[in-house]
Amino acid sequence: MNEITVNTKFDILLEGESKMLIAGPGSVTVTLMAVLDQRGNKLAVVPEGYDTICKLEFSPEIPDSIKKLPSLSGWSYNPNAISITDHKSIAFATSDDVVNDLLPIVYFHLRSKFNKENKRAFSRNYFVNQLENVSHVQPANANRYCKT
Repeated sequence: MNEITVNTKFDILLEGESKMLIAGPGSVTVTLMAVLDQRGNKLAVVPEGYDTICKLEFSPEIPDSIKKLPSLSGWSYNPNAISITDHKSIAFATSDDVVNDLLPIVYFHLRSKFNKENKRAFSRNYFVNQLENVSHVQPANANRYCKT
């Protein structure tokens, strides 16, 4: 695992151990603003293997799923935790949960991209290319997801 530096931006929220998609690219941006270690020392990165407290900034607003998170009194693991990631970092597998979440993630990405370019339609080849190059889906799986 790599260290995550302050000011890193994320655009996907995943819930619980199943990592179910709750917010995808285009709907939220999360920025890591500050990091403190368990002793209160300010850090420039989230180091692997350390307990940290992180200040996050959400744009355009804090999602309801974040607002509903309980406060914790210790460093214990929470199976209902919300994970944050970037759509470029996700390597899709073939489990049903991931396949179910794949289309909304790509949809939000394409919708955002098309809004910027004032486009209204795209080809199957374009969609497969987006799955392979943007979402890091293996070519065989990208074609499988796009069966007509």
